[in-house]
Amino acid sequence: MLVLILSSGCFGSSEDIFREYDEVFIQNIDVMSTPQGESTLLTVTPYIRNDQDTDSSMLSVKVKIIEEETHLIAAEKDVDMGYIKAQSLAYNTVPLRVVNPGNYEVEVQLFQEGKLLGSMSSFVIVKVNSSVNQPADILLTDMNLVITQFTDRDAKAVVDISPGIYNQGEIPKL
Repeated sequence: MLVLILSSGCFGSSEDIFREYDEVFIQNIDVMSTPQGESTLLTVTPYIRNDQDTDSSMLSVKVKIIEEETHLIAAEKDVDMGYIKAQSLAYNTVPLRVVNPGNYEVEVQLFQEGKLLGSMSSFVIVKVNSSVNQPADILLTDMNLVITQFTDRDAKAVVDISPGIYNQGEIPKL
């Protein structure tokens, strides 16, 4: 009889046990749509977090708007983010225009010196222009919660909460 025992566990300090991330990653994506005549402007805001103890090197993001039905790229843009200081968050807005209403996937890829670090996607629906009297159609697409600090001997935690918000309608006029 052969018994194989595999164990996994943490053999570090108690500080290492509670650290969920120790990397540069996409924390969240916000998408806002604004009708622009015959097209729609999608403003994509990726939030990039550096949980390392050192500053990151040069970062860039690639944002793609992909039509769900055909899987074709409707719009694409590369944006340099620069570097992010240690233990901090940065964001940049990326405007992209789509011509047709429909279902789209918004994909954001994070690169560090040309190397892919990670990606995140969100799904949006671009509707036909609505009337001025129709209220804005705002959706909560996702929510990201990151523990940033433990206090009182690890009995309490400070958290960073980022909701993903998508406005499908027009901005109400006052």
